[in-house]
Amino acid sequence: MEQVRSLQRSYYGGVDTETRTTFSRSPSPADFENMGKDFESDPHSHPTRIRNLPLWRVNWTELPGHQDVLNVHQWQYRHMFRTLLAGPKPWIFGHLYLEGGTKNLNSKEYSLGDKTSKAARVGTLMRVCDYTEVEEDGRMILAVQALDRFRVIRSTPSSSGPLSYNSATVELLPDREDLGRHAAGAPASLDAIGVAKAATAASAAEGSRWRPFEFRHVTVSACLSGVSGPIGLAGFDVDASAGPAPYDSRGMSPASRAGAAAVVAEEMNLWIKIDEMIRLLVRVNPRLRIRELLPPQIVGLLPTYTPDGHDWPEGFELVGYASVLGMEPGAQFVRVSTAAGKGSYPELRRARRLSYTVWFLLEKVGACGEGTDGPGRQEVLLMRDVADRLRAASEALKGHNGALRRVLEERWTNL
Repeated sequence: MEQVRSLQRSYYGGVDTETRTTFSRSPSPADFENMGKDFESDPHSHPTRIRNLPLWRVNWTELPGHQDVLNVHQWQYRHMFRTLLAGPKPWIFGHLYLEGGTKNLNSKEYSLGDKTSKAARVGTLMRVCDYTEVEEDGRMILAVQALDRFRVIRSTPSSSGPLSYNSATVELLPDREDLGRHAAGAPASLDAIGVAKAATAASAAEGSRWRPFEFRHVTVSACLSGVSGPIGLAGFDVDASAGPAPYDSRGMSPASRAGAAAVVAEEMNLWIKIDEMIRLLVRVNPRLRIRELLPPQIVGLLPTYTPDGHDWPEGFELVGYASVLGMEPGAQFVRVSTAAGKGSYPELRRARRLSYTVWFLLEKVGACGEGTDGPGRQEVLLMRDVADRLRAASEALKGHNGALRRVLEERWTNL
């Protein structure tokens, strides 16, 4: 086996660097800011495109803020990840939904090269945090985190033959609220297209600054043992370097300010429904505990105040639960709005994270997904607005909470 590993190291150490992702490191805020300065001189530049991104096409969807452990056994994907891991960090790749999974990889019906095919073209930018190989059969086990959304611009196979996999040029997809928030800072000399590109670059720069805080590094063993918390969600890293100062909203247009306010309002509405669901579930089954239902990675996103400065509704229990989690010794719980050294975590980024991670909770309690009226993960990923995702989650919870109330009413009637 050691001879096999030696041959693999020899081969993958010599892989042509042209086949690797163009961003051989995470693009820094300065990279994006410099790209923004170049817009006037080069109107055809693309500030947030990544070339040669290897694509992991499978029959499920990852959402930003989620975390997973991949069991890679297909030959072409072992080849893909070994090629990726032979290069420098960060090890980034694209996760793209493929109906039917591996059996449709070479199907013309799902070809990424044909823009009229059924292939999904909006996916999730991922990074590998840690990996190991199973000596007995060569499988790879990878701890991965979902960072952002992208859309495929064009795709090319890595090579021909049985080990071929897709790679692509992709473009990051900021939310509409984020674009509106950053458009105010674009140079006045830019046309509408230039403003959109400048706002996209500014959004990417902000995301790059905050990423060390938003994604705590994990190992395969920590994920599998549960030490890092529920395997499905990434945690925040309170020890990471601070993000940027809060965005100054004074230059935002009235429409952008209204959009940001709408997001915060939807966020609060969702928290009220989450709290209601937890209380209803405990009444239906008194043996349940909040800890079993609500991951700390989600509780940490609870705002420390309501947008109008008023108290939470009477009976709202999650504030007290968040305080209890924060006092537990040795806990990795992070209350993002008050994390030490972070200043004020941007409201929109907090709401954005919740708009993706809440679906982990909704799937857990059966409020969305197969057999329900709620949207699936790929539908959520396609939503371009933070407010739309929050609203969809609230609607799913509204139906679920109604069903729980009917269960309690039937019990009362049958007494």
